[in-house]
Amino acid sequence: MNRESSISIKHQLQLYFVLALGFIVLLMGGVWISYDQVLHEREAERVLTVESEIIGAAVKPALMFNDRQLAGELLQSMQFDTDISVVTLFTADGKTLYNYRAKGDHADSTGPVTFQNSNSSAYGGGKLSLYRVVMHKGRPVGVIYLKSVLNHMQENRFAGIMTVVLTMLGCLVVGLVLASRLQHKIAEPISALAKLMRQMSVDGDYSLRTTNPAFNRETEELLVGFDQMAAEIEHSFSEAEEHHKHLQQSEERFRTIVELAPVPVIITRPSDGHLLFYNQAALKLFGVVTDGVSGRFSAPDFYQHPEQRQQLMQTLETEGEIHGYELEVVGVNDKPFWISLSMNVMRFEGAPALFSAFVDITEQKNVEQVLEKNNQLLEQRVAKRTAALQATKDELQSTLDNMIDTYYRIRADGVVERASASVFSLLGYQPSEIAGLSLQALSVDGQQFTQLADALRQHDGAIINQKVQLKHKSGHAIWASISARVMKDEQGKVTGVEGVLRDISQLVQADLQKQEMENKMTHVQRLESLGILAGGIAHDFKYFGYIRASFCR
Repeated sequence: MNRESSISIKHQLQLYFVLALGFIVLLMGGVWISYDQVLHEREAERVLTVESEIIGAAVKPALMFNDRQLAGELLQSMQFDTDISVVTLFTADGKTLYNYRAKGDHADSTGPVTFQNSNSSAYGGGKLSLYRVVMHKGRPVGVIYLKSVLNHMQENRFAGIMTVVLTMLGCLVVGLVLASRLQHKIAEPISALAKLMRQMSVDGDYSLRTTNPAFNRETEELLVGFDQMAAEIEHSFSEAEEHHKHLQQSEERFRTIVELAPVPVIITRPSDGHLLFYNQAALKLFGVVTDGVSGRFSAPDFYQHPEQRQQLMQTLETEGEIHGYELEVVGVNDKPFWISLSMNVMRFEGAPALFSAFVDITEQKNVEQVLEKNNQLLEQRVAKRTAALQATKDELQSTLDNMIDTYYRIRADGVVERASASVFSLLGYQPSEIAGLSLQALSVDGQQFTQLADALRQHDGAIINQKVQLKHKSGHAIWASISARVMKDEQGKVTGVEGVLRDISQLVQADLQKQEMENKMTHVQRLESLGILAGGIAHDFKYFGYIRASFCR
Protein backbone atom coordinates (compact mmCIF):
# COMPACT_ATOMS: atom_id res chain seq x y z
CA MET A 1 0.00 0.00 0.00
CA ASN A 2 1.50 3.38 -0.97
CA ARG A 3 1.82 6.33 1.38
CA GLU A 4 -0.95 8.38 -0.23
CA SER A 5 -3.54 5.62 -0.07
CA SER A 6 -2.73 5.02 3.62
CA ILE A 7 -3.81 8.56 4.55
CA SER A 8 -7.41 8.79 5.76
CA ILE A 9 -9.96 10.77 3.81
CA LYS A 10 -10.23 13.14 6.80
CA HIS A 11 -6.57 14.17 6.61
CA GLN A 12 -6.69 14.24 2.81
CA LEU A 13 -9.61 16.67 2.89
CA GLN A 14 -7.81 18.88 5.38
CA LEU A 15 -4.52 18.73 3.51
CA TYR A 16 -5.97 19.38 0.05
CA PHE A 17 -8.30 22.11 1.29
CA VAL A 18 -5.55 23.97 3.21
CA LEU A 19 -3.06 23.60 0.37
CA ALA A 20 -5.60 24.85 -2.15
CA LEU A 21 -6.48 27.88 -0.01
CA GLY A 22 -2.82 28.61 0.71
CA PHE A 23 -1.91 28.36 -2.98
CA ILE A 24 -4.78 30.63 -4.01
CA VAL A 25 -3.96 33.24 -1.31
CA LEU A 26 -0.25 33.08 -2.17
CA LEU A 27 -0.98 33.46 -5.86
CA MET A 28 -3.35 36.37 -5.29
CA GLY A 29 -0.85 38.00 -2.85
CA GLY A 30 1.95 37.69 -5.37
CA VAL A 31 -0.22 39.21 -8.08
CA TRP A 32 -1.25 41.99 -5.71
CA ILE A 33 2.36 42.74 -4.62
CA SER A 34 3.53 42.77 -8.26
CA TYR A 35 0.73 45.06 -9.30
CA ASP A 36 1.38 47.35 -6.28
CA GLN A 37 5.08 47.43 -7.19
CA VAL A 38 4.27 48.53 -10.76
CA LEU A 39 1.96 51.26 -9.45
CA HIS A 40 4.60 52.55 -7.01
CA GLU A 41 7.28 52.53 -9.72
CA ARG A 42 5.04 54.53 -12.02
CA GLU A 43 4.21 56.94 -9.20
CA ALA A 44 7.93 57.30 -8.29
CA GLU A 45 8.78 57.99 -11.95
CA ARG A 46 6.04 60.60 -12.16
CA VAL A 47 7.21 62.33 -8.96
CA LEU A 48 10.83 62.25 -10.07
CA THR A 49 9.85 63.70 -13.45
CA VAL A 50 8.03 66.61 -11.75
CA GLU A 51 11.03 67.28 -9.53
CA SER A 52 13.32 67.24 -12.58
CA GLU A 53 11.13 69.82 -14.26
CA ILE A 54 11.24 72.03 -11.10
CA ILE A 55 15.03 71.67 -10.84
CA GLY A 56 15.41 72.33 -14.57
CA ALA A 57 13.40 75.54 -14.36
CA ALA A 58 15.51 76.69 -11.38
CA VAL A 59 18.96 75.92 -12.80
CA LYS A 60 18.19 76.89 -16.42
CA PRO A 61 20.08 80.27 -16.06
CA ALA A 62 23.12 78.49 -14.63
CA LEU A 63 23.07 76.02 -17.52
CA MET A 64 22.67 78.77 -20.10
CA PHE A 65 25.64 80.77 -18.75
CA ASN A 66 27.64 77.72 -17.67
CA ASP A 67 27.85 79.10 -14.13
CA ARG A 68 29.00 76.36 -11.73
CA GLN A 69 28.78 78.54 -8.62
CA LEU A 70 25.20 79.60 -9.38
CA ALA A 71 24.24 76.03 -10.02
CA GLY A 72 25.72 74.86 -6.70
CA GLU A 73 23.99 77.62 -4.77
CA LEU A 74 20.64 76.82 -6.37
CA LEU A 75 20.91 73.08 -5.70
CA GLN A 76 22.11 73.54 -2.10
CA SER A 77 19.22 75.86 -1.40
CA MET A 78 16.54 73.46 -2.76
CA GLN A 79 14.69 71.02 -0.51
CA PHE A 80 14.91 67.66 -2.32
CA ASP A 81 12.83 64.54 -1.77
CA THR A 82 14.41 62.39 0.95
CA ASP A 83 14.68 59.47 -1.55
CA ILE A 84 16.85 61.47 -4.02
CA SER A 85 20.48 60.44 -3.62
CA VAL A 86 22.17 62.02 -6.70
CA VAL A 87 21.53 65.18 -8.79
CA THR A 88 23.96 65.89 -11.67
CA LEU A 89 23.86 68.85 -14.10
CA PHE A 90 25.38 68.50 -17.56
CA THR A 91 25.91 71.26 -20.09
CA ALA A 92 24.65 70.83 -23.63
CA ASP A 93 28.07 69.65 -24.78
CA GLY A 94 28.16 66.87 -22.10
CA LYS A 95 30.41 68.44 -19.48
CA THR A 96 29.53 68.03 -15.82
CA LEU A 97 28.49 71.41 -14.43
CA TYR A 98 27.61 70.35 -10.89
CA ASN A 99 27.17 67.07 -8.98
CA TYR A 100 25.06 66.78 -5.86
CA ARG A 101 25.07 63.65 -3.64
CA ALA A 102 22.97 63.11 -0.52
CA LYS A 103 24.56 62.22 2.80
CA GLY A 104 23.73 59.77 5.51
CA ASP A 105 21.21 56.99 4.84
CA HIS A 106 20.46 58.27 1.32
CA ALA A 107 24.09 58.47 0.20
CA ASP A 108 24.99 56.83 -3.07
CA SER A 109 28.35 55.09 -3.48
CA THR A 110 28.32 54.55 -7.24
CA GLY A 111 30.89 56.13 -9.53
CA PRO A 112 30.55 59.10 -11.90
CA VAL A 113 27.41 59.51 -13.96
CA THR A 114 27.62 59.16 -17.75
CA PHE A 115 26.14 61.80 -20.02
CA GLN A 116 22.99 61.09 -22.06
CA ASN A 117 21.35 63.71 -24.28
CA SER A 118 17.84 62.20 -24.34
CA ASN A 119 14.95 61.74 -21.91
CA SER A 120 14.95 58.25 -20.35
CA SER A 121 14.35 56.35 -17.15
CA ALA A 122 15.59 53.02 -15.82
CA TYR A 123 15.17 50.75 -12.78
CA GLY A 124 18.04 48.76 -11.37
CA GLY A 125 19.13 47.49 -7.97
CA GLY A 126 16.00 48.88 -6.33
CA LYS A 127 16.79 52.40 -7.61
CA LEU A 128 15.31 54.69 -10.27
CA SER A 129 17.52 56.74 -12.65
CA LEU A 130 16.12 59.61 -14.74
CA TYR A 131 17.55 61.80 -17.51
CA ARG A 132 15.74 64.98 -18.59
CA VAL A 133 16.89 67.47 -21.25
CA VAL A 134 16.43 71.16 -20.29
CA MET A 135 15.09 73.17 -23.23
CA HIS A 136 15.12 76.95 -23.81
CA LYS A 137 13.25 78.31 -26.86
CA GLY A 138 13.31 74.88 -28.49
CA ARG A 139 17.05 74.45 -27.98
CA PRO A 140 18.70 72.12 -25.39
CA VAL A 141 20.81 74.01 -22.83
CA GLY A 142 21.66 71.07 -20.57
CA VAL A 143 20.72 67.71 -19.05
CA ILE A 144 19.59 66.88 -15.51
CA TYR A 145 20.29 63.43 -14.01
CA LEU A 146 18.31 62.31 -10.91
CA LYS A 147 18.66 59.09 -8.93
CA SER A 148 16.17 57.88 -6.29
CA VAL A 149 16.78 55.03 -3.82
CA LEU A 150 12.98 54.40 -3.51
CA ASN A 151 13.08 53.78 0.24
CA HIS A 152 9.35 54.33 0.57
CA MET A 153 8.72 51.60 -2.00
CA GLN A 154 10.73 49.14 0.09
CA GLU A 155 8.59 49.98 3.10
CA ASN A 156 5.40 49.53 1.06
CA ARG A 157 6.62 46.18 -0.29
CA PHE A 158 7.36 44.89 3.21
CA ALA A 159 3.91 45.98 4.36
CA GLY A 160 2.33 44.17 1.41
CA ILE A 161 4.25 40.95 2.13
CA MET A 162 3.20 41.04 5.78
CA THR A 163 -0.40 41.62 4.69
CA VAL A 164 -0.28 38.59 2.38
CA VAL A 165 1.30 36.37 5.04
CA LEU A 166 -1.29 37.33 7.66
CA THR A 167 -4.11 36.83 5.13
CA MET A 168 -2.77 33.40 4.18
CA LEU A 169 -2.53 32.35 7.82
CA GLY A 170 -6.10 33.49 8.37
CA CYS A 171 -7.24 31.55 5.28
CA LEU A 172 -5.41 28.45 6.51
CA VAL A 173 -7.20 28.64 9.84
CA VAL A 174 -10.52 29.07 8.04
CA GLY A 175 -9.58 26.16 5.77
CA LEU A 176 -8.87 23.87 8.71
CA VAL A 177 -12.23 24.75 10.24
CA LEU A 178 -14.05 24.12 6.93
CA ALA A 179 -12.12 20.89 6.37
CA SER A 180 -13.15 19.66 9.80
CA ARG A 181 -16.79 20.38 8.97
CA LEU A 182 -16.44 18.63 5.60
CA GLN A 183 -14.80 15.67 7.32
CA HIS A 184 -17.79 15.38 9.59
CA LYS A 185 -20.23 15.62 6.66
CA ILE A 186 -18.35 13.49 4.12
CA ALA A 187 -15.48 11.50 5.61
CA GLU A 188 -17.33 9.92 8.54
CA PRO A 189 -20.09 8.29 6.37
CA ILE A 190 -17.46 7.08 3.87
CA SER A 191 -15.23 5.71 6.67
CA ALA A 192 -18.22 3.91 8.16
CA LEU A 193 -19.05 2.53 4.73
CA ALA A 194 -15.47 1.29 4.25
CA LYS A 195 -15.60 -0.41 7.67
CA LEU A 196 -18.89 -2.09 6.73
CA MET A 197 -17.39 -3.31 3.44
CA ARG A 198 -14.40 -4.85 5.26
CA GLN A 199 -16.73 -6.59 7.69
CA MET A 200 -18.88 -7.87 4.82
CA SER A 201 -15.80 -9.15 3.00
CA VAL A 202 -14.37 -10.93 6.06
CA ASP A 203 -17.64 -12.44 7.35
CA GLY A 204 -19.19 -13.08 3.93
CA ASP A 205 -22.46 -11.72 5.29
CA TYR A 206 -24.09 -9.75 2.44
CA SER A 207 -27.18 -9.02 4.48
CA LEU A 208 -25.42 -6.12 6.27
CA ARG A 209 -26.70 -2.60 5.43
CA THR A 210 -25.56 0.96 6.20
CA THR A 211 -27.02 2.71 9.27
CA ASN A 212 -25.05 5.99 9.30
CA PRO A 213 -26.92 9.20 8.41
CA ALA A 214 -26.11 11.05 5.18
CA PHE A 215 -25.52 14.80 5.39
CA ASN A 216 -25.65 15.52 1.64
CA ARG A 217 -27.22 14.16 -1.52
CA GLU A 218 -24.05 12.63 -2.95
CA THR A 219 -23.27 10.69 0.23
CA GLU A 220 -26.88 9.55 0.43
CA GLU A 221 -26.70 8.28 -3.17
CA LEU A 222 -23.46 6.47 -2.35
CA LEU A 223 -24.95 4.75 0.72
CA VAL A 224 -28.19 3.89 -1.10
CA GLY A 225 -26.20 2.56 -4.06
CA PHE A 226 -24.09 0.40 -1.75
CA ASP A 227 -27.19 -1.04 -0.10
CA GLN A 228 -28.67 -1.80 -3.53
CA MET A 229 -25.43 -3.40 -4.69
CA ALA A 230 -25.24 -5.50 -1.52
CA ALA A 231 -28.86 -6.60 -2.05
CA GLU A 232 -28.11 -7.55 -5.68
CA ILE A 233 -24.98 -9.46 -4.63
CA GLU A 234 -26.96 -11.29 -1.94
CA HIS A 235 -29.64 -12.10 -4.51
CA SER A 236 -26.98 -13.20 -7.04
CA PHE A 237 -25.37 -15.52 -4.49
CA SER A 238 -28.76 -17.01 -3.73
CA GLU A 239 -29.42 -17.53 -7.42
CA ALA A 240 -25.92 -19.00 -7.85
CA GLU A 241 -26.56 -21.50 -5.09
CA GLU A 242 -29.89 -22.43 -6.62
CA HIS A 243 -28.26 -22.66 -10.04
CA HIS A 244 -25.52 -24.88 -8.59
CA LYS A 245 -28.13 -27.17 -7.11
CA HIS A 246 -30.02 -27.33 -10.41
CA LEU A 247 -26.72 -27.93 -12.21
CA GLN A 248 -25.92 -30.85 -9.94
CA GLN A 249 -29.40 -32.28 -10.48
CA SER A 250 -29.08 -31.75 -14.26
CA GLU A 251 -25.68 -33.44 -14.25
CA GLU A 252 -27.11 -36.42 -12.39
CA ARG A 253 -29.96 -36.65 -14.89
CA PHE A 254 -27.44 -36.29 -17.72
CA ARG A 255 -25.36 -39.13 -16.36
CA THR A 256 -28.44 -41.33 -16.04
CA ILE A 257 -29.71 -40.54 -19.54
CA VAL A 258 -26.32 -40.90 -21.22
CA GLU A 259 -25.54 -44.06 -19.31
CA LEU A 260 -28.71 -45.70 -20.66
CA ALA A 261 -28.40 -44.21 -24.19
CA PRO A 262 -27.73 -46.73 -27.00
CA VAL A 263 -25.35 -44.28 -28.69
CA PRO A 264 -21.70 -44.49 -27.48
CA VAL A 265 -20.77 -41.33 -25.57
CA ILE A 266 -17.48 -40.32 -23.97
CA ILE A 267 -16.40 -37.10 -22.23
CA THR A 268 -12.71 -36.24 -22.40
CA ARG A 269 -10.34 -33.57 -21.17
CA PRO A 270 -9.44 -31.15 -24.02
CA SER A 271 -5.74 -30.90 -23.16
CA ASP A 272 -4.69 -34.56 -23.32
CA GLY A 273 -7.91 -36.45 -24.19
CA HIS A 274 -8.09 -38.20 -20.80
CA LEU A 275 -11.41 -40.02 -20.30
CA LEU A 276 -13.68 -38.35 -17.74
CA PHE A 277 -16.90 -40.26 -18.47
CA TYR A 278 -18.20 -43.01 -20.79
CA ASN A 279 -21.43 -44.98 -21.02
CA GLN A 280 -22.08 -48.68 -21.46
CA ALA A 281 -22.39 -48.39 -25.25
CA ALA A 282 -18.90 -46.88 -25.43
CA LEU A 283 -17.60 -49.60 -23.10
CA LYS A 284 -18.98 -52.25 -25.43
CA LEU A 285 -17.79 -50.54 -28.62
CA PHE A 286 -14.28 -49.54 -27.58
CA GLY A 287 -13.48 -52.08 -24.92
CA VAL A 288 -12.90 -49.60 -22.07
CA VAL A 289 -12.15 -51.48 -18.88
CA THR A 290 -13.70 -50.12 -15.67
CA ASP A 291 -11.49 -51.84 -13.10
CA GLY A 292 -8.99 -48.99 -13.24
CA VAL A 293 -6.13 -51.36 -13.92
CA SER A 294 -6.15 -52.03 -17.65
CA GLY A 295 -7.80 -50.70 -20.76
CA ARG A 296 -7.68 -47.42 -22.61
CA PHE A 297 -7.92 -44.23 -20.58
CA SER A 298 -7.15 -41.58 -23.24
CA ALA A 299 -8.96 -40.63 -26.46
CA PRO A 300 -5.80 -40.82 -28.63
CA ASP A 301 -5.66 -44.57 -27.81
CA PHE A 302 -8.80 -45.07 -29.94
CA TYR A 303 -7.43 -43.44 -33.11
CA GLN A 304 -6.25 -45.66 -35.92
CA HIS A 305 -4.08 -42.71 -36.94
CA PRO A 306 -3.28 -40.63 -33.78
CA GLU A 307 -2.15 -37.62 -35.81
CA GLN A 308 -5.78 -37.09 -36.86
CA ARG A 309 -6.64 -35.83 -33.36
CA GLN A 310 -4.65 -32.64 -33.89
CA GLN A 311 -6.53 -31.99 -37.14
CA LEU A 312 -9.80 -32.71 -35.36
CA MET A 313 -8.97 -30.25 -32.57
CA GLN A 314 -8.12 -27.54 -35.12
CA THR A 315 -11.44 -28.10 -36.89
CA LEU A 316 -13.29 -27.94 -33.56
CA GLU A 317 -11.51 -24.70 -32.62
CA THR A 318 -12.35 -23.13 -35.98
CA GLU A 319 -15.99 -24.22 -36.33
CA GLY A 320 -16.96 -24.56 -32.65
CA GLU A 321 -18.55 -27.99 -33.13
CA ILE A 322 -18.29 -31.09 -35.33
CA HIS A 323 -21.10 -33.14 -36.85
CA GLY A 324 -20.81 -36.34 -38.88
CA TYR A 325 -16.99 -36.45 -39.00
CA GLU A 326 -16.02 -39.86 -40.41
CA LEU A 327 -13.07 -41.37 -38.59
CA GLU A 328 -11.34 -44.75 -38.49
CA VAL A 329 -10.79 -45.96 -34.92
CA VAL A 330 -9.67 -49.07 -33.05
CA GLY A 331 -12.19 -51.11 -31.04
CA VAL A 332 -12.19 -54.35 -29.09
CA ASN A 333 -9.16 -56.57 -29.76
CA ASP A 334 -7.60 -53.69 -31.78
CA LYS A 335 -10.08 -54.26 -34.57
CA PRO A 336 -10.39 -51.17 -36.79
CA PHE A 337 -13.81 -49.88 -37.75
CA TRP A 338 -15.42 -46.63 -38.93
CA ILE A 339 -17.50 -44.19 -36.86
CA SER A 340 -19.42 -40.97 -37.52
CA LEU A 341 -18.25 -38.53 -34.83
CA SER A 342 -20.13 -35.53 -33.40
CA MET A 343 -18.23 -33.39 -30.89
CA ASN A 344 -18.98 -30.27 -28.89
CA VAL A 345 -17.47 -28.29 -26.00
CA MET A 346 -19.27 -28.44 -22.64
CA ARG A 347 -18.62 -28.01 -18.93
CA PHE A 348 -18.31 -31.17 -16.92
CA GLU A 349 -17.83 -31.09 -13.15
CA GLY A 350 -17.05 -27.37 -13.33
CA ALA A 351 -14.31 -27.64 -15.98
CA PRO A 352 -14.26 -27.47 -19.83
CA ALA A 353 -14.66 -30.85 -21.49
CA LEU A 354 -15.28 -32.42 -24.91
CA PHE A 355 -18.57 -34.25 -25.40
CA SER A 356 -18.28 -36.91 -28.14
CA ALA A 357 -21.01 -39.15 -29.56
CA PHE A 358 -20.42 -41.91 -32.13
CA VAL A 359 -22.32 -44.01 -34.63
CA ASP A 360 -20.80 -47.19 -36.05
CA ILE A 361 -20.84 -46.78 -39.85
CA THR A 362 -18.59 -49.70 -40.74
CA GLU A 363 -21.31 -51.47 -42.76
CA GLN A 364 -22.20 -48.20 -44.44
CA LYS A 365 -18.54 -47.64 -45.39
CA ASN A 366 -18.38 -51.20 -46.78
CA VAL A 367 -21.49 -50.54 -48.84
CA GLU A 368 -20.03 -47.22 -49.96
CA GLN A 369 -16.83 -48.96 -51.01
CA VAL A 370 -18.84 -51.46 -53.07
CA LEU A 371 -20.90 -48.65 -54.53
CA GLU A 372 -17.73 -46.70 -55.22
CA LYS A 373 -16.28 -49.65 -57.14
CA ASN A 374 -19.56 -50.03 -59.05
CA ASN A 375 -19.58 -46.31 -59.71
CA GLN A 376 -16.03 -46.51 -61.01
CA LEU A 377 -17.02 -49.34 -63.36
CA LEU A 378 -20.12 -47.40 -64.38
CA GLU A 379 -18.05 -44.28 -64.94
CA GLN A 380 -15.64 -46.25 -67.08
CA ARG A 381 -18.53 -47.61 -69.15
CA VAL A 382 -20.08 -44.18 -69.43
CA ALA A 383 -16.71 -42.77 -70.46
CA LYS A 384 -16.35 -45.43 -73.15
CA ARG A 385 -19.92 -44.86 -74.34
CA THR A 386 -19.39 -41.13 -74.30
CA ALA A 387 -16.19 -41.51 -76.31
CA ALA A 388 -18.03 -43.71 -78.81
CA LEU A 389 -20.88 -41.23 -79.07
CA GLN A 390 -18.40 -38.40 -79.47
CA ALA A 391 -16.62 -40.32 -82.22
CA THR A 392 -19.96 -40.98 -83.92
CA LYS A 393 -20.87 -37.32 -83.51
CA ASP A 394 -17.51 -36.25 -84.95
CA GLU A 395 -17.94 -38.67 -87.85
CA LEU A 396 -21.47 -37.42 -88.52
CA GLN A 397 -20.28 -33.82 -88.28
CA SER A 398 -17.46 -34.60 -90.71
CA THR A 399 -19.97 -36.20 -93.06
CA LEU A 400 -22.25 -33.19 -92.85
CA ASP A 401 -19.34 -30.78 -93.36
CA ASN A 402 -18.16 -32.72 -96.44
CA MET A 403 -21.59 -33.01 -98.05
CA ILE A 404 -22.25 -30.97 -101.16
CA ASP A 405 -25.72 -30.33 -99.87
CA THR A 406 -26.06 -28.00 -96.88
CA TYR A 407 -27.58 -29.38 -93.69
CA TYR A 408 -29.52 -26.83 -91.61
CA ARG A 409 -31.64 -26.63 -88.50
CA ILE A 410 -34.08 -23.78 -87.78
CA ARG A 411 -35.81 -23.10 -84.45
CA ALA A 412 -39.57 -22.67 -84.11
CA ASP A 413 -39.15 -18.88 -83.88
CA GLY A 414 -37.62 -18.73 -87.38
CA VAL A 415 -33.98 -18.28 -86.32
CA VAL A 416 -31.20 -20.41 -87.82
CA GLU A 417 -29.77 -22.68 -85.12
CA ARG A 418 -26.91 -24.25 -87.08
CA ALA A 419 -25.72 -25.11 -90.60
CA SER A 420 -23.02 -27.34 -92.09
CA ALA A 421 -19.77 -26.03 -93.56
CA SER A 422 -21.07 -26.11 -97.15
CA VAL A 423 -23.33 -23.15 -96.35
CA PHE A 424 -20.38 -20.90 -97.16
CA SER A 425 -20.31 -22.04 -100.81
CA LEU A 426 -24.10 -21.81 -100.94
CA LEU A 427 -24.86 -18.46 -99.31
CA GLY A 428 -21.43 -16.94 -98.49
CA TYR A 429 -21.88 -17.22 -94.70
CA GLN A 430 -19.59 -19.06 -92.30
CA PRO A 431 -21.47 -21.52 -90.03
CA SER A 432 -20.77 -19.25 -87.03
CA GLU A 433 -22.12 -16.24 -88.97
CA ILE A 434 -25.39 -17.75 -90.14
CA ALA A 435 -26.22 -19.17 -86.68
CA GLY A 436 -28.61 -16.69 -85.10
CA LEU A 437 -29.84 -15.10 -88.36
CA SER A 438 -33.57 -14.96 -88.97
CA LEU A 439 -35.23 -16.38 -92.08
CA GLN A 440 -36.25 -12.83 -92.99
CA ALA A 441 -32.56 -11.98 -93.51
CA LEU A 442 -32.25 -14.89 -96.02
CA SER A 443 -35.51 -14.21 -97.87
CA VAL A 444 -35.70 -12.47 -101.21
CA ASP A 445 -39.39 -11.57 -101.04
CA GLY A 446 -40.63 -13.39 -97.88
CA GLN A 447 -43.43 -15.15 -99.81
CA GLN A 448 -41.66 -18.42 -100.60
CA PHE A 449 -41.11 -19.27 -96.92
CA THR A 450 -44.85 -18.85 -96.37
CA GLN A 451 -45.47 -21.24 -99.24
CA LEU A 452 -42.98 -23.70 -97.74
CA ALA A 453 -44.74 -23.56 -94.37
CA ASP A 454 -48.06 -24.26 -96.10
CA ALA A 455 -46.45 -27.14 -97.96
CA LEU A 456 -45.14 -28.61 -94.72
CA ARG A 457 -48.60 -28.50 -93.21
CA GLN A 458 -50.16 -30.04 -96.32
CA HIS A 459 -47.61 -32.89 -96.57
CA ASP A 460 -47.59 -34.02 -92.92
CA GLY A 461 -44.52 -32.03 -91.98
CA ALA A 462 -42.15 -33.14 -94.70
CA ILE A 463 -41.28 -31.84 -98.21
CA ILE A 464 -38.70 -32.94 -100.77
CA ASN A 465 -36.96 -30.96 -103.49
CA GLN A 466 -39.03 -27.82 -103.29
CA LYS A 467 -37.59 -24.97 -105.32
CA VAL A 468 -36.92 -21.82 -103.30
CA GLN A 469 -35.08 -18.55 -103.89
CA LEU A 470 -32.61 -17.34 -101.20
CA LYS A 471 -30.56 -14.17 -100.69
CA HIS A 472 -26.79 -14.54 -100.87
CA LYS A 473 -24.58 -12.69 -98.35
CA SER A 474 -23.41 -10.41 -101.18
CA GLY A 475 -27.05 -9.49 -101.92
CA HIS A 476 -27.88 -11.42 -105.12
CA ALA A 477 -30.52 -14.16 -105.30
CA ILE A 478 -29.81 -17.86 -105.78
CA TRP A 479 -32.05 -20.82 -106.47
CA ALA A 480 -31.97 -23.81 -104.14
CA SER A 481 -33.71 -27.12 -103.76
CA ILE A 482 -34.94 -27.55 -100.19
CA SER A 483 -35.97 -30.66 -98.30
CA ALA A 484 -37.37 -30.16 -94.80
CA ARG A 485 -38.81 -32.09 -91.86
CA VAL A 486 -40.69 -30.69 -88.85
CA MET A 487 -39.09 -31.55 -85.46
CA LYS A 488 -41.27 -32.14 -82.37
CA ASP A 489 -40.57 -32.82 -78.68
CA GLU A 490 -41.99 -35.63 -76.56
CA GLN A 491 -45.21 -33.66 -75.98
CA GLY A 492 -45.73 -33.19 -79.74
CA LYS A 493 -44.83 -29.49 -79.67
CA VAL A 494 -43.02 -28.19 -82.76
CA THR A 495 -39.43 -27.28 -81.87
CA GLY A 496 -38.08 -26.46 -85.32
CA VAL A 497 -37.32 -27.62 -88.83
CA GLU A 498 -34.30 -29.48 -90.24
CA GLY A 499 -33.31 -30.54 -93.70
CA VAL A 500 -30.87 -30.04 -96.59
CA LEU A 501 -30.34 -27.40 -99.27
CA ARG A 502 -28.82 -27.85 -102.71
CA ASP A 503 -27.73 -25.10 -105.08
CA ILE A 504 -29.75 -25.47 -108.34
CA SER A 505 -29.04 -22.03 -109.73
CA GLN A 506 -27.25 -23.56 -112.77
CA LEU A 507 -30.08 -26.00 -113.38
CA VAL A 508 -32.63 -23.20 -113.19
CA GLN A 509 -30.44 -21.13 -115.49
CA ALA A 510 -30.13 -24.07 -117.90
CA ASP A 511 -33.91 -24.56 -117.84
CA LEU A 512 -34.39 -20.92 -118.58
CA GLN A 513 -31.91 -21.09 -121.45
CA LYS A 514 -33.56 -24.26 -122.74
CA GLN A 515 -36.97 -22.65 -122.55
CA GLU A 516 -35.60 -19.61 -124.31
CA MET A 517 -34.12 -21.82 -127.10
CA GLU A 518 -37.38 -23.69 -127.42
CA ASN A 519 -39.24 -20.38 -127.71
CA LYS A 520 -36.78 -19.28 -130.37
CA MET A 521 -37.15 -22.55 -132.30
CA THR A 522 -40.90 -22.26 -132.15
CA HIS A 523 -40.63 -18.74 -133.47
CA VAL A 524 -38.31 -19.85 -136.29
CA GLN A 525 -40.64 -22.69 -137.20
CA ARG A 526 -43.50 -20.27 -137.32
CA LEU A 527 -41.47 -17.99 -139.58
CA GLU A 528 -40.62 -20.95 -141.85
CA SER A 529 -44.29 -21.95 -142.04
CA LEU A 530 -45.21 -18.39 -142.95
CA GLY A 531 -42.50 -18.39 -145.62
CA ILE A 532 -43.79 -21.61 -147.17
CA LEU A 533 -47.33 -20.34 -147.07
CA ALA A 534 -46.26 -17.06 -148.62
CA GLY A 535 -44.38 -18.99 -151.36
CA GLY A 536 -47.43 -21.11 -152.10
CA ILE A 537 -49.63 -18.08 -152.29
CA ALA A 538 -47.09 -16.38 -154.61
CA HIS A 539 -47.00 -19.48 -156.82
CA ASP A 540 -50.74 -19.52 -156.99
CA PHE A 541 -50.79 -15.87 -157.98
CA LYS A 542 -48.25 -16.61 -160.72
CA TYR A 543 -50.26 -19.53 -161.99
CA PHE A 544 -53.39 -17.45 -162.13
CA GLY A 545 -51.46 -14.85 -164.04
CA TYR A 546 -50.50 -17.32 -166.73
CA ILE A 547 -54.08 -18.43 -167.13
CA ARG A 548 -55.28 -14.94 -167.35
CA ALA A 549 -52.66 -14.12 -170.00
CA SER A 550 -53.75 -17.14 -172.05
CA PHE A 551 -57.35 -16.02 -172.01
CA CYS A 552 -56.39 -12.55 -173.12
CA ARG A 553 -54.71 -13.71 -176.24
